[in-house]
Amino acid sequence: MVRALTPKDSSALLKILRSLKLENEVITGFASWNESKFESEVKSSLGLVWETFEIEGFILYRTIPDGYEITLLGTHPNSQKKGVMRQILTFLIESLQKDQLIWLEVHEKNAAARLFYEKLGFKITGRRPRYYADGGDCLNLEYKS
Repeated sequence: MVRALTPKDSSALLKILRSLKLENEVITGFASWNESKFESEVKSSLGLVWETFEIEGFILYRTIPDGYEITLLGTHPNSQKKGVMRQILTFLIESLQKDQLIWLEVHEKNAAARLFYEKLGFKITGRRPRYYADGGDCLNLEYKS
């Protein structure tokens, strides 16, 4: 079930991020964050979590003038490919009012994430060359209601 993030969820979210074993940590977006920055982001952000018996996935986001900016998201490895992130993002998309958007960034080499976002209706709207530490470009994606 999708519910709003609370400050007490911070340790569960950090546990999910630590459990992610990706080939290239830069792709996660978390690699350049220390725990203090993460804790601060949780306190200053809005968020949604998917929880059954424990938190299986989350999205941190903030309000921007035209909608929302997603700053960080993750799904526990045991819950991946089970529709958890699709449920959370769909919940966020359905909360949009007319002419609002959801904005996020993704590493150009993260093909799985790009395909996932595009299937949900996100469009590439910009590129930041050599944005990541590995020299990869950052793609800006938007979903507009």
